[in-house]
Amino acid sequence: MKLSITFVTYKCIDKSKVAIDAVLASKVNFDYEIVVVDNDSQDGTVEMLQQEYVGKKAVPITLITNTNEGFAKGNNRGLKASVGD
Repeated sequence: MKLSITFVTYKCIDKSKVAIDAVLASKVNFDYEIVVVDNDSQDGTVEMLQQEYVGKKAVPITLITNTNEGFAKGNNRGLKASVGD
């Protein structure tokens, strides 16, 4: 795995979908993964990600549900889960 792309989400269901779709639409010639850490959105973000992305795309997409500990801790959690170089 060459690249890990980490998103930290909080109550941004529409922006999450746009961002992930943009990454998936990119034309690259190396392997990558997407790690999404949700900071307890409670707006349907987690459900949307599970229904539309996790395990349903050629690109590995990992979803981590988290209590809202802020962006930095969420980002660190995502980085620990990533497997990219």
